[in-house]
Amino acid sequence: MKATMIKKKALTILVCLLLSSAFAQTCTFFADVDGDAYGDPMNSVVLDCNSILVGYVENDLDCDDSNPNINPDAAEVCNGVDDNCNGGEIDEFVSIPYYQDSDGDGFGDPNFMILDCNLPSGFVENMDDCDDALITYIDADGDGFGSDIMDPCGTPNNLDCNDNTAAIQDSTTYYADIDEDGYGDPNNTLISCNLPAGYITDGTDCNDLDLDIYPGAPDILGNGIDENCDGQDGVGIDESEINPILIFPNPSHEIIQITHLDKNENWAIYNSLGQCILRGQNNTSSFLLEVNSWSKGCYFIRTSMRSAIFVID
Repeated sequence: MKATMIKKKALTILVCLLLSSAFAQTCTFFADVDGDAYGDPMNSVVLDCNSILVGYVENDLDCDDSNPNINPDAAEVCNGVDDNCNGGEIDEFVSIPYYQDSDGDGFGDPNFMILDCNLPSGFVENMDDCDDALITYIDADGDGFGSDIMDPCGTPNNLDCNDNTAAIQDSTTYYADIDEDGYGDPNNTLISCNLPAGYITDGTDCNDLDLDIYPGAPDILGNGIDENCDGQDGVGIDESEINPILIFPNPSHEIIQITHLDKNENWAIYNSLGQCILRGQNNTSSFLLEVNSWSKGCYFIRTSMRSAIFVID
């Protein structure tokens, strides 16, 4: 009798265990590899809801389970990544507006804006420019001439040398002297308050790429070149009215005297290759010239209207 009761009790316990197992509730657990308390929806297991699993959580809200800084509670930062897992929005409310600066004056075009995390080339953080195709300058005295300080909505020139008074501008037109012959190119100018390097105040050169072409230069008749910038190729000169340049002794190898020059007349000496080896201007009608170190050969001296040949032996 007693044994029968024990068997019945054991059978009852077994049935209860079987029923409990049959009706046990299961749950899906999601891997949390980065340990930020948010699970990976692509990595899960199904177990008894009462199970305790290390490295798993009951939510699947993590959009990057390899980075603990990316989860629904993370703050969105400007980095090109969806930090807060809000469904694909990237850098929302944190990207920076930048404005195009086409003219490079440091002021941006309010009509051309992009959002970015870093400052792109050709853009600035302000949108102050009134005309992004034109650099303008501060005109403090209101005379229509700007200073050298750029302004987003100022005057389109920087010609004022004194922007504190409307009575003074004093900017000067300077001319490029590329060949450095002392005569500037009238077609290559710069207006400035100060003399720029490579520029002069003269603008009378007719060929600023040739050192031997300038007003007053020796003009060789019939070569098709207007060396002296008078608009003619040596035409109109009556040689009968010109006193010839005299050189003696000729030939020579030590010292020569050059005479019959006009006072303050420009002259130049060329070798047989046509290379200018010496040029000058005298305040007298003659001068002595040491030639003992010169190479043997023929030389000729030219002024704007005359020439003469001498020999070094």
